[in-house]
Amino acid sequence: MPGPPAIVYAAISPAGLRTFKATLQAFFLVNQAAILLGNWLAGPITAEVVRLTGLYVLPTLARTLWECICSTGSMVSAFVRSSSPGSSPRVVPCVRG
Repeated sequence: MPGPPAIVYAAISPAGLRTFKATLQAFFLVNQAAILLGNWLAGPITAEVVRLTGLYVLPTLARTLWECICSTGSMVSAFVRSSSPGSSPRVVPCVRG
């Protein structure tokens, strides 16, 4: 149960909101990678598990990308937008509104 202690630690640190989010993203990325590697080495991840996971993940990913493209007009504008001319592009979530 590594999540709650990490969240408490990040919440009480004096860093700002962006640092808080970045800390948690980095922590959970490494945490989940370690869990995935451990499961792979222990044996519960088989070719059948990967195939069945793909059957659920790929259609969901395809629909999400399709909706982003339809709502913004292109793949590039769905994920990378500039806040103003001359500023560097940043990745943003695709939302309608």
